[in-house]
Order: sequence, then structure tokens, then C-alpha cells
Amino acid sequence: MSIHQNYQNAIYKFYPAYLAIGKEWIIVYYVYNPYTNEMQRFRIRINHIKNVTERRKIARSIITEINQKLYSGWNPCIKEENKIVFTPLLDVIEIYKTSKFKELEYNSQRSYESYLVKFREYILKINDKLLPQDFTSAHASKMMLQLKSAVSPRTYNNNLRFLKTLFNWMIEYSYLQVNPFIKLQPQSNKLCKKKRIAFTRSEIHDLIVMLEKENPRFAIVCQLIYYCLLRPDDIVELKKSSIDLENHLIYIKAEQTKNQKDSYRVIPSVLDESLRKLELEKLKDTDYIFSDTKGYNIEAGKLKLSPRKLSRIWSDFVRPKMKWGLEYQLYSLKDTGITNMLSDGISPAFVQGQADHYSLEVTNKYIHTRTPEGYEQIRSLTKKI
Repeated sequence: MSIHQNYQNAIYKFYPAYLAIGKEWIIVYYVYNPYTNEMQRFRIRINHIKNVTERRKIARSIITEINQKLYSGWNPCIKEENKIVFTPLLDVIEIYKTSKFKELEYNSQRSYESYLVKFREYILKINDKLLPQDFTSAHASKMMLQLKSAVSPRTYNNNLRFLKTLFNWMIEYSYLQVNPFIKLQPQSNKLCKKKRIAFTRSEIHDLIVMLEKENPRFAIVCQLIYYCLLRPDDIVELKKSSIDLENHLIYIKAEQTKNQKDSYRVIPSVLDESLRKLELEKLKDTDYIFSDTKGYNIEAGKLKLSPRKLSRIWSDFVRPKMKWGLEYQLYSLKDTGITNMLSDGISPAFVQGQADHYSLEVTNKYIHTRTPEGYEQIRSLTKKI
């Protein structure tokens, strides 16, 4: 049995301090020693205080102080530099969240939290006082085998990647020395291909015709994804100042982009008419162009919209209305927009800028430098749905 297991099985065990009066007056207390797996006795002699009344007064003060420290988790058996390895794993997770979540985008926080929910549930089945050192490779293997049968290969790999990162962080900050997930391999890429398909031009045309009758503002959302290659995360951040109709540009702030750089998207001429319907001149500078209003309405307003609501409108309203299956996804509009721009003769380098892709290689998989030629190509060559 390891030191860590000993401590975990008896965490915070102690016998409170008391005064033993005999030939000698001694303050006695016992504390669990994780190194020996036994209760260790501690004694403080106070016979050197000659006045009996003063001796009792000082004894009471010392006993109160010791017991307060014991109840707060103090253990004199553990050296100060070793205390961190006795932090329960559930507490370490909260420390990790405090340290790392402030650096993440909203969607990343949501994803990480979903991974942590599963991990916490598994820890609680073992022991809520489990220490990082005591979560072994056997625990890791068993957990991932259970997860493998319950989720898709892509979700399995995402969970595994996160847990490896989490335990590497623990190693970096001295909570443990070995990553229990390190030897586990992700599932084959063949099993993880995205289950979404590209739209035909006629399908996108029918989609926009339907939405312009049933939900005109969501029709504009879909066109912004298709024509300007915006992500739902970009769209919910849009304000009056984000769209420059005179210069036909949309401005995306660095903190909203994946590569943490300011981004400009050209508005194709075929989108001008739709954007004029937003009546941006009537909005306040602080208003979101698409806000969290009642039902499927996404009128302009003060309340920031969640990207998840756009996904819900798509899944609960659009797909049933169009009689489409799950393979028809909102984000597929961006994939299709990239493909169609390339087939319309727009340079891959210009499509890369419009899509805000990190590299040309990413765009070539399905590319705008900020030059007049790229601007004109996207403005003029992009075909109307």
C-alpha cells in the first residue's frame, strides 16, 4: 500500500488535544501518519510554568489553537513541501478550472466541463478523497473502456485528449509524477470522420426561400455562414460597428477568432440586399445584431445570444421543416461556402482569408490576402444561392 493510499483512506484522522495532569502536565494529541499508516502521538510539556493558574490558562490556549488547526486539515506528520501531493483529486480539478478556464473561449469551457462531469462521476464511484497519485493506469483504462461503449469515436478521442492534458498539467504543478492516460491510444481516424455533408446549391436556395418566409433573420444568419464563412461564435458577437456596409466588410475581433488575430470578411455583392434588411442605422451601438429574444426570434437587442441557440433553431425548426437528416448541419453551410467559392473561380489564397483558416493547407482540404484583387473576386465572383 502506497503512502498516498494510506493517507487517502484516513484523511483528516486525529484525536483532539487534551490536558493530561499527573506528575507532569502534558498536552497530548494524536494524528494519522500516512508514512507509517499509524496514529502518531504528540506531546507538549508545560511543567516549566510554575504558577498553576497561569499553567491552566496557557494550556487551554494551546489546546484551542492545536484543535483549530487539526480540524482545518493540518497534519504535523507531513512535511510542508509534500503537502500538495495529498490534495484530493476533486479539489485539484477545481484548482485546474480556476487556473485554466479564464483562458478559454465559451465553447471550449463548455466542452471541458462536459469532460470533467464524466471524470468526476467516475472518481466518486471510487472514493471522493482519491488523490491524483492513486488514480492509476488501471483506473484510466477501465474508465475509457466504459466510455468507449457509450459515446462516438470522436467524443471518445476528445475526452482522452482532454484527460491527458489535465494530468500533464498536474505533473507540471507537482501533484503527481506519471500520467495514467499516457499509454492509451485514440480510436482510428477512419471512425472519426465528421458526419456532415455539403449542400447542393439548390438545397441552399430552397433553405433561404423557406427561411425568408418563416424566419427572415435566421435566413441572414445562414447567409453570413455561407457567404462570409462566419462561425456561429462570430455571429453572436456582431454589433452595429462590426458591419461596414459602405466598404462591404465585416470586422471580427481577435478574441473571437481561433488564431487570435483580427479578421475582416468581404461581403459579396449578392448579400448586400439581405444585410440592408437588418436596418443597422436604427440600432444602438451597444445592441447585438442577433440577440437572445423569445422563441426562435433573434431580433437585435441587449441580451447576448448563445451559439447553442442557433444550433437549436437549426435542429428543432430548420431540419424538420426541410425534412433533412442529422447529416445536414448548420456548420455545413461554411464547408459548402468554401467549396463553392473555389469552384466559382475565387483564388484559394483569398478563400483562406475569408474562412479565417490558419494555413492554406486547411482550405485546400475541401484559400484573401488583403489585396484589391481578392476583395474584388469575392465581391463579384460569388454566385447567388
